[in-house]
Amino acid sequence: MKTVIGFGLASCSSGTAKTNENERVPPMQSRPETEAAKKIKTLEHRVESSQIAIERIEILGQIAKIYEEELSDEESAFLVIQTAFREDFSHEETSRELERLATTLGRWDELMQVYTKLVRVLQTENETTKACNLWVMLGHWYGDILEIREYAIYSVQQCLLLDADHRGATSALSRLRGAHRIER
Repeated sequence: MKTVIGFGLASCSSGTAKTNENERVPPMQSRPETEAAKKIKTLEHRVESSQIAIERIEILGQIAKIYEEELSDEESAFLVIQTAFREDFSHEETSRELERLATTLGRWDELMQVYTKLVRVLQTENETTKACNLWVMLGHWYGDILEIREYAIYSVQQCLLLDADHRGATSALSRLRGAHRIER
């Protein structure tokens, strides 16, 4: 059985979620069998058997909440939320949770690197809709959270190169350019 559906940053086929070369998150089955662990296992099975993306996102959100609130394990919650975010890059509630946890844990650099690489993979695989949604989200993060306007504009423009009529990108670009004019 996979643990927590890959945890978002890497596959768990080896039985351990990998967040970077030196840091590993132990799989749930190696932890003491607490009530929270039992709940997580049950929810993991539901995620694995669900064919509906929004349902998987909601269940993954429940798992993340258990990690954070019942087990005081924000790292695992962060990884689970990343898994949920990969289901739908435009899901607002998941992106807000991801933003909150990245800020709390100080993991913005890592997060931006991971998703910048991922968006390039999506482009090479001709996953235009997913790539556009992720470019727009990267633009939001760069512009509104990290306050790196040039990167934000670049990210949104990358989406528009893939889909010139993408509504989220066109409105984000006009907002970013408007804010840039006001700052001058």
